[in-house]
Amino acid sequence: MHDMTELLPRAHNDIVGLDAVLEGGWARNRLHLLEGSPGTGKTTIALQFLIAGARNGEAGIYVSLAETEQELRVGAKSHGWELSPLIEILS
Repeated sequence: MHDMTELLPRAHNDIVGLDAVLEGGWARNRLHLLEGSPGTGKTTIALQFLIAGARNGEAGIYVSLAETEQELRVGAKSHGWELSPLIEILS
């Protein structure tokens, strides 16, 4: 009998090692919540996943009640990432 995670299509995240831990990436068509203390990398993981999806022509949604658009853009830039035009930020 197969593990249920083997049956779900996966979305790669382009984070070295994380796809392996997640058995091929995040399960598609599911809601994923990243939870943790400030500075643990939640925003970094979420933005990298959205950028990877956008490069593949996929849509994604990032919901935050904490970061402003400017904070997201500055954080992305600190990693060398450009959010526009791949990612539209609505506030």
